[in-house]
Order: sequence, then structure tokens, then C-alpha cells
Amino acid sequence: MKVAMAQINPAVGDLEGNMEKIMKFTVDAKRSNADLVAFPELAITGYPPQDLLLEKTFVESNKKLLLEFIKENDVDIAGIIGFVDYKGKNLYNAAAVFRHKKLLGVVYKRFCQHMMFSMKIDTLSLQTRKKLSRY
Repeated sequence: MKVAMAQINPAVGDLEGNMEKIMKFTVDAKRSNADLVAFPELAITGYPPQDLLLEKTFVESNKKLLLEFIKENDVDIAGIIGFVDYKGKNLYNAAAVFRHKKLLGVVYKRFCQHMMFSMKIDTLSLQTRKKLSRY
């Protein structure tokens, strides 16, 4: 399995700009014959989002952009993108796992700083063309 590590240097709060970087690096990873492209923690929001997390519309917008990207993604590659998500009333630092135009799952993880994240650890299997990998 060939993995492309996308070090995109996301800007805090620039959701649209960060998504443009994610789209570009997804295409670049496929052109490099990668099977999986991995983006940083909180790639959509930028790190650390701090008080922006208090704005519910900010959190909702980051998830909306993520889902639009996956739905419209024409690149046949698997990927992992860091974003912020509510699960119930709790806010999580999360990673979306996708392949082509399909969201395969979301992994909610622990956030180890003083931000307002809750903790939940899940595992998710990702099927690629070559083999099954466990994350």
C-alpha cells in the first residue's frame, strides 16, 4: 500500500482555503499512484481552532464542506481527513475515512489539550484495492 502524507499547513479558520488544499493534494496523491492520502489532524478547521469551536455554525460548516467534498470527489483514492464533529451534545476531534465518493466512517478521538473535546476511541477498517488495513 502506498500512502501519501499530505502536509497541507491548514490555516486556522479558513475552511474554504483548507478544503482547496485538500482537493489539490487528493489529486496529487492519486497522480503519485498512492492508495491512501492522509491529512493532518483538524485539516479542515486548522489547528488549533480554539474559540472558533464555540461557534456552532463554524463546526457545522466544517462538516458540511467535508461531506460535499466526499460526495463530489471524482478521484478514486482512499483518504483520512481531520475535522471537528458533534456526536450528540459532545464535540469531538474526528477523522473521516472516505474512498472515492463514499464516507466509510468517522473515528472520534481523544484531544489531549485544553480544548472542549470529549473522548471516544473507535476503530475502523478500510478496504483498499490491495489489502485490508486496520486503523
